[in-house]
Amino acid sequence: MGVLTRLALAFQFLTIAPIALRRDVSPRDVGQSMALFPLVGATVGVVLAGADVLFGLVFPDPLRSALTVGLGVLLTRGLHLDGLMDSCDGLFGGWTAERRLEIMRDSRVGSFGVLGAGLDLLLRTAALAAMPPAARMLVLIAAPTIGRWALVVATWAYPYARQTGLGAAYKEHVGLGVLGAGSVSAIFVATAALGPFGLPALVGTVVLVAAVGAFVLARIGGHTGDTYGATNEVVEIALLVAACARVAL
Repeated sequence: MGVLTRLALAFQFLTIAPIALRRDVSPRDVGQSMALFPLVGATVGVVLAGADVLFGLVFPDPLRSALTVGLGVLLTRGLHLDGLMDSCDGLFGGWTAERRLEIMRDSRVGSFGVLGAGLDLLLRTAALAAMPPAARMLVLIAAPTIGRWALVVATWAYPYARQTGLGAAYKEHVGLGVLGAGSVSAIFVATAALGPFGLPALVGTVVLVAAVGAFVLARIGGHTGDTYGATNEVVEIALLVAACARVAL
C-alpha cells in the first residue's frame, strides 16, 4: 500500500472523516500509518484554529473556547478522551494489573473516568480562554500535532500490555522509520507554529511520554489503546497550559 492509503487509514482512525478503504489493508499498513499521525493532527488543528476565529466573531472568549474544545471532541469522535476515561477508571480503580485491564475493557464509565474527562475539558477551555487570539491560533495547530506525535513515541518506546487488539497491530509495525517520519513532520509543524518554543515543547513532550509510560508500566505492564489516548490528552493539555503560562510571563 502507498502513502495515500496510509494517510487515509490515519484519517479514518483519528477523525470522523467518512473514508472508505479497501478490504485488503494489512496490519503493516495500519501500523505504518502512524508515521502520518502528526499530519492528521495538524489538519485537525488547522480546522480548529479556523473555527475558533469564526466563533470569536460572534461569541465572547469563554463560550468561544468551549465551542472550540467541543468541536475538537467531535472531529476526533472523542477517541482519545474516551481512552483517558477508561485509563482513569482502570489505572486508579483496580488492585492488580489483571483487574485494571479488565476495568479498562468495560464500556461503562466510572467515577474516575468522569472526573478525568471533566478536568480535561475544564483545563482545555480555561487555558484557551486565557490566551490572546494570535497565541491560541498557533497553539491550536501545534497541540494536536504534538499530541499525535506523542502516540508514535509511546508506541515505539513501550511494550503493549495485551496480546491482541488494535494497539497490538500498531505496536508490531512501528519501528525507527515510522518514528523518524512522524518526528520530521512534528518538528516542522511545532517550530513553524511555536517558533523558539517549538523544540522545548517537543522535549517536554518526550519527558511527559516517559512519565506517563513509567506510570502505566508500573500499573499494568505496558500501554493499551486506552493509555495511548490518555497520553495524547495529557500532552495536549500540558502544551495548552504551558503556552498559557508563557503568554502570561
